[in-house]
Amino acid sequence: MRQFNFLERVLSWKNRFGGAKRGDVDLPPALRNAGMEGEGEMYRELSLEKIREAFCLAKSGDVLQQVLAIQHVMQRDPAVAAHLQTRVLSVVGKSWSVTSRKYPELAECATEMLSQMNIQGLIRHLSYSFLWGYAGAVLDWAEGGERVCGFRAIQPCNFMFDGGGNPALLDAMGEPHVLDAFAPNQILVLKNESPHSIPSQNGIGVSLLWAYLLKQSGITGWKQFVERFGVPMFLGHLPSDVDQEQATAFLNSMNKMSKSGVGVTVGEEACVKVIEPSQKGNTHEIFCRYVDELLTLLILGQRASSAKGSGLSRGDLQGQVRQDLIAADASSIINVIQTQLLNPWLSYAFNLEVGAHDITFWIDYMPPEDLSTKATLCQAVANATGRTVNKAWAEQFFGVVLD
Repeated sequence: MRQFNFLERVLSWKNRFGGAKRGDVDLPPALRNAGMEGEGEMYRELSLEKIREAFCLAKSGDVLQQVLAIQHVMQRDPAVAAHLQTRVLSVVGKSWSVTSRKYPELAECATEMLSQMNIQGLIRHLSYSFLWGYAGAVLDWAEGGERVCGFRAIQPCNFMFDGGGNPALLDAMGEPHVLDAFAPNQILVLKNESPHSIPSQNGIGVSLLWAYLLKQSGITGWKQFVERFGVPMFLGHLPSDVDQEQATAFLNSMNKMSKSGVGVTVGEEACVKVIEPSQKGNTHEIFCRYVDELLTLLILGQRASSAKGSGLSRGDLQGQVRQDLIAADASSIINVIQTQLLNPWLSYAFNLEVGAHDITFWIDYMPPEDLSTKATLCQAVANATGRTVNKAWAEQFFGVVLD
């Protein structure tokens, strides 16, 4: 099944901007799709060799195998999928706005345009850049750059990078096409900042694969342990004077009672006992739970705490770590939307260049103020100085009206 049939149309959009010529390329009408027949079969099971191969290819700029491996983990580990969803929604759930003191009417117009083009969906798509190390979308510009009508998400498998980290898009035949082949500001790209030059090495997906591989090895050992020591066993006793036919019938009856193992011994009377396993825990289980904690730290920046947590954790240190991740994810998205969407639109539609306007896009990622902490601080200051808090100042400071 093809998910992308718009590359040809995207290239033709260059004619919308001052008669710019289309790139000299002969393109099939589709981008490469990670779900294409045959490619998805490669990662029914992950192995050390497959991960090494995927990393080697990704370091050279071909990210397809690494993308398939990460998608394998996302589909098969519910904990990873849930943590990734939490990380993404921590940004998507924040409110956004466009503000300007100098051009409030244009800010209102920009807000309307972004709402109609589904900016919330674009934010969601770009939020996964922390996983892949990059993210991109095709912007659907109206004639002459009058407005942005919408966007089409570019899947991570459709990118390729050179040694300097410069991206290109791959068509269905696997041929790369540099972004200069498209109209200016047609392709919106977010790349994570990191010491690695190749963006695919900057996402947490690389570490995610290693942790998942460790977890799978622990689960394999855990299953073997449970099969041998963790399942109750039925033990039957028969008198010594029972004949062979009666003993065989007794054993067959016990086999029907349990598939986990049975045994028969000679005793004074006929009876059946259930032998419970004496070992209640094992190192494989402990190891798997340890890797789960590592995955939580990797994706969310903290461990969920049932003692102090509400969803995640309310601990001051862990809460601050999580807020730093939200701020970093939101800031990168703010910068991309401002520089690659909003500023070009203002230039095309209103001839307003950067520096000539104060119209800014913002995601309100800061946590709400803790009024209880502020009240405690004011009370401590008032008690220490022997003074009372001014009513007008308190109303302004807390943003409430006091009767």
